[in-house]
Amino acid sequence: MHILAGPDPSLRRRLRVSRYLEAWFADAQRRTARADARARFLAEVAAGRQTMDVLRHPLLPYQREGMLVSLGDAVCAAQCPSTQPHGRRWRHFNKAPADER
Repeated sequence: MHILAGPDPSLRRRLRVSRYLEAWFADAQRRTARADARARFLAEVAAGRQTMDVLRHPLLPYQREGMLVSLGDAVCAAQCPSTQPHGRRWRHFNKAPADER
């Protein structure tokens, strides 16, 4: 850890430091940053400069992609009457297959 090494190079040899300490420290910094960002956001909501209405915020790129994929799958399922959820083939949405009549 570069923080513990400091000006004295022999300090690292005298101390035993867990290899997980640096990752833990970075995680603690991320948690603190998230908590600070949340507090700032909630203060802006209380002041009226931000809104919590999620429908007014634009979708992120991965959300748009997911929406298009799911809509495409739904359209394909609606236009493709050769299968139904149980895997049986059928001709029309309102009629059972000939072998099931």
